[in-house]
Amino acid sequence: MRTVTQYAYSWCGKRVGPWRAHRRDAELDALREGRAQRDRYHRCIFLTVPADIVTRQVEPAMDVPEVDNVVALKIRPTLRLVG
Repeated sequence: MRTVTQYAYSWCGKRVGPWRAHRRDAELDALREGRAQRDRYHRCIFLTVPADIVTRQVEPAMDVPEVDNVVALKIRPTLRLVG
């Protein structure tokens, strides 16, 4: 089984932001909420004390093509005009 790590911004131990594929995206969520600061010289993001980035391990969804009840025919159908 393959698992991927997802990241989310949390405030006081409660997840506030959506699950993201990259830690940097979760940090940017905290920055947009005003719960983090960016260092202007090193481009680092520092979270305020009750803020945190939480992680979880999930199995990705199966790669099933999204088809809306369409079946590919290997033959050319015969069409007729009705009306």
